[in-house]
Amino acid sequence: MAMAVVVGTVVWGAVYLLKLSVHWLLEHVLQTAAQTPFQWFIFVPLVAGSLMVAALAAWRTSYVYYRDKENHLHVLNDVEGDGLERTIGLYYTSEPVLDRALLGTQGVRARWELPTFSLAFRKFATTLVTLGSGGSGGLEGSVTLIGESLAVGLFKPRPRIRSHNLWVLRFWRWWRMLDPDELQTAQLSGVAAAVSTLLGAPLALATMSTITSGGSAGMLVPSMYLGSMSGVIVAQIFGYTDFMLVIPSITASLVSLINVPLTAIMLTVELFGASYLLPALVVLLVTLLLSHPTSVYRTQRDQDESREILPSYGVRRINVPPTWEGKTLRDLALRDRYDVNVIGYVENRAQGAQVTPYVSALRPLRTSDRLIVLGKNDAIGALLVDLNTIDTGRISAQLPAPTKGDRADVAG
Repeated sequence: MAMAVVVGTVVWGAVYLLKLSVHWLLEHVLQTAAQTPFQWFIFVPLVAGSLMVAALAAWRTSYVYYRDKENHLHVLNDVEGDGLERTIGLYYTSEPVLDRALLGTQGVRARWELPTFSLAFRKFATTLVTLGSGGSGGLEGSVTLIGESLAVGLFKPRPRIRSHNLWVLRFWRWWRMLDPDELQTAQLSGVAAAVSTLLGAPLALATMSTITSGGSAGMLVPSMYLGSMSGVIVAQIFGYTDFMLVIPSITASLVSLINVPLTAIMLTVELFGASYLLPALVVLLVTLLLSHPTSVYRTQRDQDESREILPSYGVRRINVPPTWEGKTLRDLALRDRYDVNVIGYVENRAQGAQVTPYVSALRPLRTSDRLIVLGKNDAIGALLVDLNTIDTGRISAQLPAPTKGDRADVAG
């Protein structure tokens, strides 16, 4: 509880200051532009702001990885964009995955090696300059990254400033975080505090932060605006009262664009009252049937049988085909034929699936096994093509040969 209070207080102060600063700077920029006799002067702050953002993005740059729908790995500059995809990527840095295990950085250490307070400061500055100079965008995506970075920075070990005082050391042992689950709780607390401070709907936005893996914030306000405008248009076309369709339309927009149904319902009730729960729920169910599981966000929890651990290099789990039954890796010579390495296998046992990170070259393979293959994407693709060819040929061989009558029908 004490940790949550500290995180909430620090994040609230930063987000509230950013909100006030953006409004103040934008107001002064617009006033200055209005008092200038030259109409083209409005472009001066935009150009100056873009140059300053580019400089800030290049200063002390770090990179965050995200995976697209094909599970390919891409690199993101940490302060570019709206901030949510970076937040999602940082949220998963402490989880045990193969690529970070190969690099020797796992658990909370993987997040400690990335910027925290400096990242929050740079994102604060780039957001202030972008919006304050008249650029388009919203605050909600940016504050998620600021909240996450500040929350993590509060618990990051800093040996250079650690005191040798006994009481300080005892406090630090109580305060520090070594468990990835605790770190992710702090990250979600920072995100929830940031967006709740900005929008004033703490219950719905706290729920939103717990489902960040599905994408939940960077397009929040634009999605609400799009939904409300769509509701107004439909209401005017069919002669309904605008407010009757605006609120259900906001719910539909949140579900269809960023796939957060629980947040959509809670946000509707919290902002507009429980009387809109039933129409919002009906719209939610219809939208879920039509759009689920689409989302505008690319960063998702991996659920595929493949994973790219570095650009152009990946890992894939493949089923052992019947033609490999009883054969060994030495017999198949996959490394010589395809330039791939089998680094483990998944074996089905009575207790469930068991991953073994080693395969003996003399172990006979079974069709119930799944091999874990590492190599270049092109090499793995060539192996999969050949496996599909083998399966297709096996199925064709099992089909009955056409009879004499069938040949006559084909000829006719």
